[in-house]
Amino acid sequence: MSDTRAAAASFAPNGVVYTKLQMGAVLVGTDGPSRGRLILLGATEVSLGRHENNSVAIDDVAASKHHCVIRPCGGRFQVHDLKSRNGTFVNGVPVTDWMLQDDDEIRVGESVFRFQLRSREEHETTTLHSGDSIYLNPQRLDETLPPSDRTARGVHVLLRISRALQVAQTVEALERQLLDLLFEAVPAQRGVIVLSGAEDAAFALERGGRVCEAPAMPGDVARNVLERREAVLRRPATADGESRRIIAVPLACFEQVEGLLYMEGPPGAALFDDGHLQLVSAVGAVAGHAIRNLLRLEDLRQEKQRLEEEIRIQHDMVGSSAPMREIHRFIARVAATDSTVLIGGESGTGKELVARAIHQNSSRAAQPFIAINCAALTESLLESELFGHERGAFTGAVALKKGKFEMADGGTLFLDEVGELAPALQAKLLRVLQQQEFERVGGTRRIHVDVRILAATNRDLDAAVRAVNFRQDLYFRLNVISVTMPPLRERREDIPLLAAHFAKQFCQKMKRSPMAISEKARAALLRYDWPGNIRELENAIERAVVLGASDSILPEDLPEAVVELAAAAPSSSVSSPGNYQAAVVEAKQRVVREALERAGGVITEAARLLDVHPNYLHRLLRNLQLR
Repeated sequence: MSDTRAAAASFAPNGVVYTKLQMGAVLVGTDGPSRGRLILLGATEVSLGRHENNSVAIDDVAASKHHCVIRPCGGRFQVHDLKSRNGTFVNGVPVTDWMLQDDDEIRVGESVFRFQLRSREEHETTTLHSGDSIYLNPQRLDETLPPSDRTARGVHVLLRISRALQVAQTVEALERQLLDLLFEAVPAQRGVIVLSGAEDAAFALERGGRVCEAPAMPGDVARNVLERREAVLRRPATADGESRRIIAVPLACFEQVEGLLYMEGPPGAALFDDGHLQLVSAVGAVAGHAIRNLLRLEDLRQEKQRLEEEIRIQHDMVGSSAPMREIHRFIARVAATDSTVLIGGESGTGKELVARAIHQNSSRAAQPFIAINCAALTESLLESELFGHERGAFTGAVALKKGKFEMADGGTLFLDEVGELAPALQAKLLRVLQQQEFERVGGTRRIHVDVRILAATNRDLDAAVRAVNFRQDLYFRLNVISVTMPPLRERREDIPLLAAHFAKQFCQKMKRSPMAISEKARAALLRYDWPGNIRELENAIERAVVLGASDSILPEDLPEAVVELAAAAPSSSVSSPGNYQAAVVEAKQRVVREALERAGGVITEAARLLDVHPNYLHRLLRNLQLR
């Protein structure tokens, strides 16, 4: 309405406004958290991102704080990526700068917007201000209807109540406004609103605005209202000075009763009549829907607050699949504690990134995060790395050296591949975890530290304990809280995001222009199982960026194993000319089949005939889908 008023050419006395509006382009949210949003594009730059100071704030953990901007450029509009973590995509292709065309799709995190041009034609718009409608303005209604008309007063109160219901933000505010307005039309001394299942929290108000205790209600009246959905007016049989007239009506919302509205007159007074019952019953029918919506809104606010606390975390992980969202929620829950966390999962799934995210979102974020790979050092060197050594403790110890535990004091120590620890070191580590103190190698002084331990392993430690290869007491001490990182094959929807992220990263590093990922290459990436997980995908994209000769990553730029599996899939076909990869795979399949037939199905003999190692032949059989 404010835009309409600003563009108004004139105001007519009867409240009708004639305007001429012009619009350039819009963004329409079609998917994700921004679905249904409409954003007008004009002469000023529009920024999109997770931070609240953006023109368009997106409540989405997959979006960067400042993700991208859309700005006017010579009569057109350009989208510019602000070095976002997950990239900005136009029509599925990651871009840095892109001149938008009509119906382009822009992806920001999980949100998808459609860019639509609007012809700059004139429109005639007619608006009616609320102040000029007698049905939406109590003062105008009073001027129009006879002042002595009781129905008019009832309509007046009902109108004011309807408007109050629209602006109320909480159930308590609605209840107070509702009773205050009813006192103007109903000669009641007290009013009570009781919500179903919340009798102990009934809201009662006296005439004059004082909150009071809820009076005792006749049990049969409450049952009639709540069970039969009947409005009740009860008059005293005798004027004994103690009996009260009461009105009780249901607060109904469709087929459900949200509670009851109860009005009570002063003792001995005969003030309520059927007209009052009609009015209060109508108010109950209108208020029931509003109360139901506010209760639902309060539930949604609480749920939104809970989810925001869980997912508003700082991390360097790329991916928005359901398994990764669950990992984000796990990080949010455990980061605030000092509990030891054991992170499991296959090699290359990003266990260290999870550990760093837990540290970054904890109260220790300003203190050191120290990581050590327990499988990379011998037992003696690892002991010195963990606990440090005194000068002269062994040959070559020419000076005092602090260990990782001392360096991580006040912060976090990440023990990667903890399942590879030697038995002697397992016992020493257990003592440090229990006592938070240790001695340097060759030293006698005990050193106390305050360190949070995060550990990771790709081994099944439970099986290692049963096989007596890992101490059970240390396993229990490490496994206070555990999480398993999902392999990449279980979160395939994250593969295009990860591939685009790595492609952008390596292009910047190698000072190449941005490379998009072709549809065929993307299909090949999605079909491959990635036994090496994210690390293997990262290496594959680096190879493609180094070897690629075009502006896009093509299937032939990818590793052979990825292409073989994609070309051997049932959807591949060599019937069309130029399908080079499928033709190569078909030739390989034919040669391998012939060797297997000659070797009688014996793998080692077939490998000898093909002059390849048997392990390579096993992998080839798997990739060519010949098993």
